[in-house]
Amino acid sequence: MKKYLFVLMLLPLMWVGCSEPTPQPLGELQLTGTWEWTETTWASPADPLTPESEGYTLHLSLTEDNKWTYYHNCVVVARGTYKQKMWTDTILNQGELPYIDFVDHISNTSTTSFYELHKQSDYEHSMTTYPAPYLGGGRILVWKKMSEAEVNKLLK
Repeated sequence: MKKYLFVLMLLPLMWVGCSEPTPQPLGELQLTGTWEWTETTWASPADPLTPESEGYTLHLSLTEDNKWTYYHNCVVVARGTYKQKMWTDTILNQGELPYIDFVDHISNTSTTSFYELHKQSDYEHSMTTYPAPYLGGGRILVWKKMSEAEVNKLLK
């Protein structure tokens, strides 16, 4: 079940932004680091899911050597390797979109997740993940990049 949760959590649909963050080009913001799930929404109107409403936490750690680890309530449920790529959208004419190919070494499966990085301030970055724009409805996950101090506190 947890393996399927991972796949569902990495397959959200489109951009989310309440404060209208500015998307940054691929190289300007760092994808690597530890990301904390803050909410899940859908393309159609529905109440968002949050760690508070669901009673669990999710974290995604991405390293510079292209390894990732996925945590559910601070317990490793998936891990593997990833590759960043660019996809040229010829269907909806949205230009080039960044995505990540995740290979899960625990379940021996792979998943593709499109993403967009946002810079709220010098200290606060967020990321949205979603499936290919032409797939229709789906989950949109919003992640907050954790500071080194937050990660150290989490690991205690």
